[in-house]
Amino acid sequence: SLRKMNKVLTNIHKVVIIIGCSFLTALVIIIIINVFLRLFASHAANFEKVHPEILYTQIILAIQSVLPTGIAWMEEVSKDVLFTSITFIAMAVGVKLNIHINVNVIPERKVPQWLNNALRKLTNLVLIGISIIFIFYGTNLIRLVSGSLASIPGFSIKFQYMMIPVAGVLILIDSFMDLFGLEKDDKCIDDSLMSCGLRKVKHNL
Repeated sequence: SLRKMNKVLTNIHKVVIIIGCSFLTALVIIIIINVFLRLFASHAANFEKVHPEILYTQIILAIQSVLPTGIAWMEEVSKDVLFTSITFIAMAVGVKLNIHINVNVIPERKVPQWLNNALRKLTNLVLIGISIIFIFYGTNLIRLVSGSLASIPGFSIKFQYMMIPVAGVLILIDSFMDLFGLEKDDKCIDDSLMSCGLRKVKHNL
């Protein structure tokens, strides 16, 4: 049963990682598009001031009349929806693979093993507390803003906070398993991520 549960959890984490990578790609594309549009608008305005009579300026201005100077809702999507989702997805994956940021105040080699184990248990308890906060307040936040609309037509603002309780559930499960010493299939996810990079390198070679 533990093996089946690990398989299900591994598949869930893989889906979440794919979603996070997709969101990151979309975030980069949106930023590039908005930067290009604003640079192009600035370029057109400068040419209109300096060389209003030449044909090149007229062509640039004609193109500028079609292109927007920047898409406002793109900023909201990238800043509020995608970046927020990526942050909480990365947090859940970091806890899963034990690669989240941490500081060892006491060197592990200079303290007894029982104290190291106790500190690890304390870390897991703290993570469980944080995950419960994510689940409780994230769910309440989604419920409160479910009726509100974002600046994107037909897009509910609740999607901005959807990954908070999702990350909370994943962190809760992983921290609970670590707390009680249950075996996790973390290596499978790590190997899957590394194998993607290795396949790409071999393909380029």
